[in-house]
Amino acid sequence: MIAIICWWFAIVLQGLSAHAIADASATGLTPSLILGESIQLTLRSDNTHAEFGRMDLTPLQAYFHIQVRYPAVDRVRLTLTPYQPGLITTPALRSGTLRLPAQRLEVLPNPLIKLHWSDAPAKGWLGDWWSQHLDIELVDEGLSLNVQMPEQAGLESAPLERLSNRQARLIWAQRLDEEGEFVRSAPSIRIATRQGGGVWQFFAPPQSVNVRVRPSYVPPSLPSGPLEWHWQRPSIMVSGRVYEIHTHWSVVDVDYLPPLGNLLQQQLTSEHQTEWLFQRRESRVLWQEAGRGLSQTWVQPFRLDGVRWGYYAPVSWLYFDRHTQQLTEKTLPAQFFIALPIWLWLLLALLVLIAGLLILAVLVWLIVRGYSHGRLWSIMRQPIHSPQQAQDCWQALLQWSQAQKFGRPATQQAWLTAYQQRFGKPCRYQQAIVALRPWLYAPPADE
Repeated sequence: MIAIICWWFAIVLQGLSAHAIADASATGLTPSLILGESIQLTLRSDNTHAEFGRMDLTPLQAYFHIQVRYPAVDRVRLTLTPYQPGLITTPALRSGTLRLPAQRLEVLPNPLIKLHWSDAPAKGWLGDWWSQHLDIELVDEGLSLNVQMPEQAGLESAPLERLSNRQARLIWAQRLDEEGEFVRSAPSIRIATRQGGGVWQFFAPPQSVNVRVRPSYVPPSLPSGPLEWHWQRPSIMVSGRVYEIHTHWSVVDVDYLPPLGNLLQQQLTSEHQTEWLFQRRESRVLWQEAGRGLSQTWVQPFRLDGVRWGYYAPVSWLYFDRHTQQLTEKTLPAQFFIALPIWLWLLLALLVLIAGLLILAVLVWLIVRGYSHGRLWSIMRQPIHSPQQAQDCWQALLQWSQAQKFGRPATQQAWLTAYQQRFGKPCRYQQAIVALRPWLYAPPADE
């Protein structure tokens, strides 16, 4: 919806000739409009193009995305699209006889779409990326979104990500190829939302970025960070089989990672007699809320023959941390590995199996023995106060000895002797068992 209101200005300057009289035509600022709508401003004078070229549009550029067209030799047409809702006050602009009066304009929030622009970093390093993202929320999910990215060197964007029927996210990044302070604004992104044949246009608010050269103590070839990595190095291997070392590296807003092929082959020394196979590498650009990320995955296949063991070499990597502005070292400790022929692994497995069975047998024996001695303890802990109790205790002892494979001895002394022969030590309940005799064998009534 482009609101157009025309004002014709006749500017007559006293003391000047007729040739110094200029007409200005302005198609201009409306009292209010909805965010996403545009206004048009048409300027005219006797020397429109030259005078417009000298006009300072900075006060307008702070609030509007400005598109300039030249429909005729004596006219300049400006299309102004506000960045944000709110009250805008524009000062009077003048260049020669070309004038634009001061105006007040109220920009109302769009009731059908909400935009949340991220704040990009105020500083950046030369050669890195400057990332932003836009969260879009539609009140009417029937609206369609069309994203238009200008063809600009060093500008990349992710496909529009649909988070739901009413939410979407757009992420883009600009490479910082020049040193100095710059204002990045609407040309970076444009989103068109179509409804009923009309067009709403939204442009990213201008943001200033100070692009700096990395400190002199940082070598040009040193990568920037923060850096994240993940390693996978096999520890137990069968000789003659092919294994792989995997490493995954990722950085955000950085466009360079050094080649890692030599680093992977330095993991095993020449004394291991490693056979290195063809490397594989996968490099991808990852778009995330933090910005434009670069991800690389390296895979190094290799093979070891014979009996080999040792340690993978530790990894130490130095990079420039853009956040702390310091040189940071990332380390990976050494890791043990062993490679044996398959027959030797099978032999070791058999030995481990036998040892496991022996341990299991010992555990079972200890459990059974503990249970049997616990049963003996439960028998002997019962107090004896009558011949019947003594008889019951003795019968329980005979049943216990029979279960322990040394029979049913006839006397208590014979039972204790059989116990010592069976277990190789005297019974700890010897006195209590001997004390059963007075109860089991009563003396004769007459001498």
